Amino acid sequence: MIVGSDNSTRNLFSYMPRVSVSVFGEGKYEKTTGELVNTVPAKTDDQLLAELYDRTAQQTLDDADIDGDGLMSKDEYMAAQKRLADADNRIFDIDAAEERWSTFDPTGKGAIDKDEIIEGLKILLPLNVGHLDADMAERIRAQALEASKEALQNFQDAIDAESKKPAMAETIKTTIAGQASLLSLYDEFK
Repeated sequence: MIVGSDNSTRNLFSYMPRVSVSVFGEGKYEKTTGELVNTVPAKTDDQLLAELYDRTAQQTLDDADIDGDGLMSKDEYMAAQKRLADADNRIFDIDAAEERWSTFDPTGKGAIDKDEIIEGLKILLPLNVGHLDADMAERIRAQALEASKEALQNFQDAIDAESKKPAMAETIKTTIAGQASLLSLYDEFK
């Protein structure tokens, strides 16, 4: 997935339109043009996965490396796996831990560094970044549109019923602005 492409999940929700809501006027709501907020440079699939494996390997090393030498020994790994099992209230499966260790340390040298942990994670946790096809993206947009329309109607009905109570109307007005933003999101992708 290339973040920012037309079919990325992030793209479905990356626009935050500015919305003004007419509580007591003729219209139910008005929208102004949307603008992209919190834009970050797009990362490739490989960059996203590399960052995930790097963070996971660093956390694994930080949790296991008791002596602080920058390496994870088999004993340290097994002790960390035991602590994790205890913390999760589950039985420590030494055979499964041994099998995972053999993936991390296929040569049997007894201690591994962060790069070797990353290589083992790639084998133990084979991941890839998924994509939304155009039909799925459109179905998500359509569902968001319908949910927003229903929510807006519910809020407008509440405003109509409570318009004589200014504090309640203000609370509803604030809430409806967020829902109108969602509806505007759909318009951005038509």
